[in-house]
Amino acid sequence: MTERLYNSLVHGKGDQFLEVIVYLKEDLDIQALDNSLRLAAAGEKRRHSEMIGAMLASAEKTQAPLLEILENAKKSGDVLSYRAFWINNCVAFTGRAAFISALSARDEIERMTHDRVYSRSDPVEHSTEIFSLLDPDSLRALSYPIQTLGLDLIWDLGLTGKGILVCAIGSGIDGRHPLLWPKWRGNNGGTAAESWFDPVDGTTFPFDDEPNTPTHGTGVMGIMVAGERSLGVAYEAQWIGAKIFDNQNLTDEGRSTTKDSWMISAFQWAADPDGNPETTVDVPDVINNSWGTVGEYNEDICRQVVWRLLDRVEATGAVVVFSAGNEGPEPWTIGSPASRADSPLNAFAVGAVDSGDWIAPFSSRGPSACDSASIK
Repeated sequence: MTERLYNSLVHGKGDQFLEVIVYLKEDLDIQALDNSLRLAAAGEKRRHSEMIGAMLASAEKTQAPLLEILENAKKSGDVLSYRAFWINNCVAFTGRAAFISALSARDEIERMTHDRVYSRSDPVEHSTEIFSLLDPDSLRALSYPIQTLGLDLIWDLGLTGKGILVCAIGSGIDGRHPLLWPKWRGNNGGTAAESWFDPVDGTTFPFDDEPNTPTHGTGVMGIMVAGERSLGVAYEAQWIGAKIFDNQNLTDEGRSTTKDSWMISAFQWAADPDGNPETTVDVPDVINNSWGTVGEYNEDICRQVVWRLLDRVEATGAVVVFSAGNEGPEPWTIGSPASRADSPLNAFAVGAVDSGDWIAPFSSRGPSACDSASIK
């Protein structure tokens, strides 16, 4: 149990309701299964099927006694609601403090925390001009990343994103934007449920309610896929997305917020959008996260519960990418979870350059504070 949750239980009222997450002791060796699949040169479909199948079986086995207790507690009024997650083998629920305190003594529980709330770090201010232009030639002329990244050469090699599905998790995406609408998988053979996920507001179609125009999430997706050989790096790719930030109930500083259960549910959805481990057409090749958080992450910048989540998502086959952050130029300014540094090939973090191809002053820098060595 975290110190903060312990203090809430000790000093709070027994009938007070708290939002918590229970992480269960693991009986599945993800690393061993991952190594086995690598040695077998397992393809995408086999990896997805076997990895998620193993996670589902482990969660069903280890969570069963706890879920029975929670269901009975719900009937008695000690629990308002609960939700189980297989991706991280945990259960989020809202329960009375006295019930939570008694539950914490159970042997199968590895860790118990608040369903912690975080505020989003400030994105860099950007111009609205480029996204108001729909003419590809105008977009190419204004887009210095096309020249900086050498995209014309890459596109000439046929690397245009064709056949690739990208996913963005963040503050929201305007699904009706004319440069994005045609490329949403919900318009290309996928159902709405496997193409958009919103644990915050429960919407069923991509939307973006940030107060800025154009908003950050919509702009990020535009950089990935918008236009026709004009703006998006992978302009022939399709996209899906998930919204994890509450843009209406802001902090005193005007920041959007998210919480652990929203993040976990979004990554679980992204790992298997249609809920069928035997299919992969719905599964994104890349999961982009152009966001960072401040607040409770700083209690433990190298939180194992977040790392376990990212490692498990990557084990199912997707590449996870985070923005490095906008807290530069000093070293050790990269935050969690972008600072994940288990190997050079997991949880990529991407910084920013300016029009002169120099590292942007605001771009966060390594090394990772988690080991004071790894450069991310």
